[in-house]
Amino acid sequence: MTDLNDPRSWFVEPFFAALLDGVPDAAEVRARLERETETLLDQTEDLVVDEAARSHVVLTAYAVAAYRWLQGRVADPLDAVREAVVGPFGEWMADTVRAELDQAPDPFATMVANLREQEKSYYGKGFAWERVVDDDRAILSRAHRCVYHDASTRLGAPELTAAVWCEWDKPMLAAVDPDRHGMRAARPVTIGYGCDHCDFAFERTK
Repeated sequence: MTDLNDPRSWFVEPFFAALLDGVPDAAEVRARLERETETLLDQTEDLVVDEAARSHVVLTAYAVAAYRWLQGRVADPLDAVREAVVGPFGEWMADTVRAELDQAPDPFATMVANLREQEKSYYGKGFAWERVVDDDRAILSRAHRCVYHDASTRLGAPELTAAVWCEWDKPMLAAVDPDRHGMRAARPVTIGYGCDHCDFAFERTK
C-alpha cells in the first residue's frame, strides 16, 4: 500500500522521469534539483506542523526547484512543471477513486468516509477545515488554509498553487460520475484562484 505521507517513496522517480525525459544531462540536472530542494526545505521548516504537512512541503519544494530550472528553458514553465507533478499520477488517482466507488454499496457514504479520514491523515494540520454542510444528502468541507499555497508563496512562486496544486484534485473529482455513482462532486472555489478558502462539495443525485 502506498504511503502518501512519504512522497520520496512514490513521487520522486515518476516526477524526475517526466521532468527530465530527453534531457541529455539528466543525472546532473537531477542532482542539482535535489540539492535545490533541500535548500528550499530549510526555508519552509516552520510550515511542517505534522508529518502530513511535511509531505506537502516536500512536494512543493520539488515543484519550485523544477519551476525555477524550467524558466528560460521552455516556453511555458508552469505547464511543464504541472505535467511533471500531476501528469504521472492523474490517471492512477482517477482509476483508484473510480474503482472504489464502483465497488461501494453506497458511493456517497464511501466518499464521505474517505474525505473525513483524509482531512486527518493525508491533509493534516497544514490545512484548516470547516464542515459547512454534513448530512445524509451532502457534505461541504471548506479549507481556510492550504499548506501548498503557504509553501509556494514562501518560496516566491504563488502561481504554482493554481497551476499545479489546484490541478492535483481534478482527476479525483472527475472520477465521480453522477449517473454511475449517484452523486456529483465539485470544487467551485480555491485559494489558488483568489478566494480565501477552498470548497470540496459532494451531493447525492438520487
